[in-house]
Amino acid sequence: MSTTIKARVLSKLGQNNANYLDDISNIANLWSDTIWNTLTTSMPSRIMIGEINPGVDPTNLASGSNVVGDNEIVDGKYILLVIRTAANHVMDGNTIVTEQYIQKAANQVSLENSYKSLDPDSIYFATNNSPVYWLEKKTVSTVAATRIRTAPATTAHTHASNTAPLENGKAGLEIYAIKRFEFPTAAPDGNDSSDEPVTWDTCYNIPLEYTEDDSANTIEFNSVLPEDGENLIITKLALAVALQKLANASIQDEDTEVTALLQNQIKVFSEEVALETQRLEGLWSE
Repeated sequence: MSTTIKARVLSKLGQNNANYLDDISNIANLWSDTIWNTLTTSMPSRIMIGEINPGVDPTNLASGSNVVGDNEIVDGKYILLVIRTAANHVMDGNTIVTEQYIQKAANQVSLENSYKSLDPDSIYFATNNSPVYWLEKKTVSTVAATRIRTAPATTAHTHASNTAPLENGKAGLEIYAIKRFEFPTAAPDGNDSSDEPVTWDTCYNIPLEYTEDDSANTIEFNSVLPEDGENLIITKLALAVALQKLANASIQDEDTEVTALLQNQIKVFSEEVALETQRLEGLWSE
């Protein structure tokens, strides 16, 4: 997409005045909040999952690979899908005869219900074939953070073998998650070829995953929202702007013509959001 998000929002608002948004003092926060809320509440997860790199594949390991497991930090992330892979090889002593894995999507449970999944006498007891995960604030090595936990337990480890298969009895997680992106107030320095245009008024894409090097002032988008989902974001942003403009007008004693125009835009955008959400759910939901 060769047009910035800001330009597309202004176009939907029927504006070509670059200063149209200057009276919205919290525009960067409005941008970030609206995009995050749309991705986590209105966008079907499936449209994003295909774009996310969940990390190391436990079924295809090289020596030194770090296999993700329990206590992985997920602060600032919204989890879309968790796949738990358990090695269940056919063995002859210590030799793998046939490489086999049990790969299952883990269901999310609440912290209080996680105790049922750990109870072998409960019908909710979790197994390799019915794994679950939950989130909890946990301190590990003096670091307090929101972490993922699973049942059965999944121990993170570094694959030390010179052979590819995950050791028998070991397990690993693949976590599909999006990371909240706070649009910065200044662009990266441009000294790195991976720099992305990331200010709220220069960004071309909706980031799902990104890496950031504060010391070098560089940001790289690792994955972005597919084009099919962008119209919903743009419309939600236009709606948020119109709502804020209406709020500003109510305290600035704007004329009734401006107020009526904003009210009409809000009605049109709200209807478009509902229709676009319905369309995406029809295409991407189960």
